[in-house]
Amino acid sequence: MRRSTTLACLLALLAPLGACTTNEPVTTEVGGPAFAKATTTADPTATWYLPAANSGLTGDGAYLTSGSTESVYANGVCGVSTRIFASATGSGDATLQTDNPTSKTRTCAAFPRKVTLSYVNEAGVAIVDRRPVFMNVRSIATFGSAIAVGETRDGIFAVNLSGTGSGCNALRWNIVFDGATTGASYISVTRLDPTTYQVRSAPGAKAYCVDNGQLYDIHVNFRLVSSRAI
Repeated sequence: MRRSTTLACLLALLAPLGACTTNEPVTTEVGGPAFAKATTTADPTATWYLPAANSGLTGDGAYLTSGSTESVYANGVCGVSTRIFASATGSGDATLQTDNPTSKTRTCAAFPRKVTLSYVNEAGVAIVDRRPVFMNVRSIATFGSAIAVGETRDGIFAVNLSGTGSGCNALRWNIVFDGATTGASYISVTRLDPTTYQVRSAPGAKAYCVDNGQLYDIHVNFRLVSSRAI
């Protein structure tokens, strides 16, 4: 019995290390356009302020600011989900989804929240397209390379509209898409203070429609405010 026990212990010590398992979390990609990656560190949320008028991208007129100039899209309010992937392994992207099917706040009268895109299409037809949306401002808070206060950088902006509408379903303010030059423009992102970012397009800047390869002049000018300094 003593010899058998000793042999069993020796075999256990010699067992390959590969037999061990761990419970480490696995990094996964979030829904919508697969730009941002989930992390194990709590990321800040963001409140998005979209203009109520006079822009190619406007809010839905709900949850207006006191001056009624902006529609407010806040995380956890009326089915809205927002996040800035700001941890060391995050993408730095700021995202907004207005029709999150898992949200516990979908019972509000305004759900699903929408945005309106207004522009003239390639046939000269004026498009006013109002739908739920997933939006992503790329890399505004990349770890080690975040935008500094007072700094302005060119950036990529993505808009994916849900459901059926009268216009383009997916738009990119990006000079390259799927490895090909688009002819579109970047947006600019200015960090106004430790938590506030202004996102705008230059006059005449074009967005690329993923659906059909067309370019559309869609004016963008909004701000987003992080829940904490990054």
